[in-house]
Amino acid sequence: RLGRTMWFSPVRGLLPLGSPRIGTPYRGRRRRPLAIRLLTRIRALLALPLEGTEGITGGPMGCLRVVGTGMLTFVSSLTVVLRLHVVFRRIGGTVVVQRVDTGELVALASYPTFDPNNIGDGKGVFSNLAFSDVFEPGSTSKIMTVAAGLEEDTITPETPMILPGSVNRGNRTLNDSHPHPDEYRTVAGALAQSSNTGTMLIGETMKPKTLEEYLRRFGLGSTSGSGFPGESGGLLPKSETWNGSQRYTITYGQGVSTTAVQVTNVFQAIANDGVRISPTFVKEVSDGEGGWEPAPAGKRNRAVSSKTANQVSRMLEGVVS
Repeated sequence: RLGRTMWFSPVRGLLPLGSPRIGTPYRGRRRRPLAIRLLTRIRALLALPLEGTEGITGGPMGCLRVVGTGMLTFVSSLTVVLRLHVVFRRIGGTVVVQRVDTGELVALASYPTFDPNNIGDGKGVFSNLAFSDVFEPGSTSKIMTVAAGLEEDTITPETPMILPGSVNRGNRTLNDSHPHPDEYRTVAGALAQSSNTGTMLIGETMKPKTLEEYLRRFGLGSTSGSGFPGESGGLLPKSETWNGSQRYTITYGQGVSTTAVQVTNVFQAIANDGVRISPTFVKEVSDGEGGWEPAPAGKRNRAVSSKTANQVSRMLEGVVS
């Protein structure tokens, strides 16, 4: 196993057979192999030390077996990192791939990142942005607002709507995503068009407290349950504190903050018949005796009914069609 100094092989062939072997003193520079470097990039080491502790290196991949099929997952993550480096090297980016039926994080990568072999070149980024960085989710929140309305039976996918180019709410003029005259759509059409004003009108069919409850069911305002160290829970204010305009902007993802993992979990819940599963990234844990034990499965919570989830899924087809 890896120790605090590297194992070395004695020099052979310098003396006749049977003579004492000559060994070379070795003060090796610790260098993490590819698997460990990739594990660090996806931060699946749970903040445990890397300096030769038995748990980390006690098995073929250490004391943790991450989700996926061995190096395939690592290579996939590395490929994502490299692509992010090319595409986002001047700004940054995050990719999260989650299995719908189990909640397993199949691949996860972000850029900027850092190499544990060269901490000094990390440029101040020593965390996984998918878990730590928060942002306004924007149009992602629209599917939660629509799902809440469907679940509360205040709308149906076929409910007719008149979508104005702007509305006056909370002493503010709130505009749609693009200027337009009044448009006639259904709820499904408003979602396909990603209409801000349409989503606000849907949000008005429910009390603010009701909408807040559904947003929390989808995982907003709290950590995902993955157990990842340093994970942010984002920010979802209590509905009684929403000011005049925030009551409406929250319906389309402004005035609330989330992480990339939380956003992915929202779509996982919709695709999984309305059941949200806490993300997991550990497949098995060493029992300390050469065997492996399954890691705990992700916690399951129903966000909306299967009927509502299926309706939203069908409606989302119109967004990309």
